[in-house]
Amino acid sequence: MSGRDPDAILAELGPDLRAAWARPPRRARIAPWRRGAVLVLALLALVPTALAARDAIWAPEPPPIPTVARPPGAITPTRAGAQVYVASGTERGVAWKLTASACDYGDVRAVGVFLTVPGGGGGARCDVATRTPGAGVSPGALAQRLVQTYFDPVSGRTWAFGALPAGARTVDVSAAGASTTVAAMPADGDAVGKGGLPTGLRVFVAVLDGARHVPLVTVRDDSGAVLLTCRAGRCVPPTTKGAP
Repeated sequence: MSGRDPDAILAELGPDLRAAWARPPRRARIAPWRRGAVLVLALLALVPTALAARDAIWAPEPPPIPTVARPPGAITPTRAGAQVYVASGTERGVAWKLTASACDYGDVRAVGVFLTVPGGGGGARCDVATRTPGAGVSPGALAQRLVQTYFDPVSGRTWAFGALPAGARTVDVSAAGASTTVAAMPADGDAVGKGGLPTGLRVFVAVLDGARHVPLVTVRDDSGAVLLTCRAGRCVPPTTKGAP
């Protein structure tokens, strides 16, 4: 197959396509077999682009949880969306990709995020809710677990990342002896639609040097007001009774 850009191939073949179908049959100068060949070439030229677009959205599932490791009373989601790539970038010279999936438990929607970097990856699934107290998390509690952390032994850095509501604009990540503030970026719109993720979903990725425990993440809106306070990954509005 030609290494040329598909748009360039179509631009070259376009006149033949239009001429082949515009002329009356009795005056056709392009044989039927050639018309078919032109169409096949045009379609083949588009295939790599279509495949690339699909690969840019759909992502591998996070590692499955062994049956023996599942908590008692585990609940099967009423709907489990596909894992999709929602964002990618580079921080301090390290490339990263963030994927997400959404699981519905009745009218409760939980989102799981998973970060991959050259040294590995970490995160959480959205299909691990349980109805047994003390054996895991309820669907409601799982829906509040929006922030995850991962220590990458290769780069020697701690990554904090998560899925946030549409109103999020900045994220303060605080750890002992280190802190940083990053922007909450919009998740890829196509991925949100394909994965059935919450409308307006935003995400963040932050990195801290060394192995760090991240006890506090503060999410702010566009006015700078606190939108969510997150401890141990659990995020709640500051006005919520019993908020951390």
